[in-house]
Amino acid sequence: MFLRRQFIQCALAFAAAPSFPAAPFTKSDSDFDENLVALIADPHVGATPAPSYMRDQLSSVVAEILRTHPLPRHAVLFGDLAWLAGLTADYRASMPALRLLEDAGMKLVFGMGNHDRRDAFLEAWPGRNAHTKVPGRLVTVTALPSVDLLMLDTLTEGKIGVNPIMGGLGKAQQAWLAEVLPKWPRPVILCAHHPLHEISFRKGLFSDFLLNKCPSVCGYIHGHNHRWIPNWVQWSQTRATIFRTLGLPSAGFRGDIGYAMMRVSSDEVTVRLYQSDFWYPGPNDPRPLRKTIVRDNNGQICTFPLHPAIS
Repeated sequence: MFLRRQFIQCALAFAAAPSFPAAPFTKSDSDFDENLVALIADPHVGATPAPSYMRDQLSSVVAEILRTHPLPRHAVLFGDLAWLAGLTADYRASMPALRLLEDAGMKLVFGMGNHDRRDAFLEAWPGRNAHTKVPGRLVTVTALPSVDLLMLDTLTEGKIGVNPIMGGLGKAQQAWLAEVLPKWPRPVILCAHHPLHEISFRKGLFSDFLLNKCPSVCGYIHGHNHRWIPNWVQWSQTRATIFRTLGLPSAGFRGDIGYAMMRVSSDEVTVRLYQSDFWYPGPNDPRPLRKTIVRDNNGQICTFPLHPAIS
């Protein structure tokens, strides 16, 4: 435990100094909580000449997570790691902060957002597509004690530096989901960068497909909006059900600023917001309201009931 404390002190002191190498420490299972997951969305970190405040804020988020004891076993990133155009240098700029989580023994799960590019990401983080369920995309499954997290890839790539804002699944990912998701054997929460209403599924809405054909799906968590947005989808033609969705804050760009922690139990998942700021750059920055918004939002909880899988 002394070595672990040494590492945490080192990480907290140097999280904002990207060139500083993290010190190794001795890890044991007692240092981690398998039912706890850190959720980080939209850090938008960029290499110079991109503004440095997003990198500093991501370092602050990482430092806060490293203060948790026991540590979350996983950290899930919901895309838009890159500043604007998905440059390899952008991913390398955020890497030192994220490496601190890995060096502490946490497992990173990556999603892709509309400001990302897969080839540039994989150049900086090689091998992160090794376990993808859909070739050409980053689609991964993280098995927690009582629920699976399925990270979808909703990035639609365009010309270099000009990706469409709206999300898409592509034919291969849609076909895979149509085959496996209706018979998913455990409760599962879907994760992606884009909100549901920005994703089409064949000729219909993705939310209708989930509600009508996928009884194991217990909810949907996304980034993209830079806002803490808990919501319920309450209508379905064929299932009398309500469906939980949650939008996450940005780790440091604009809007709600912060991160979230997911706690898993046998019958539900709770997500708690840790918000440190609220702002927009430029003349629309609501400075008089920032403290009020943070006070109202910080500590809010969103709950996902884990209904049993239906065979």
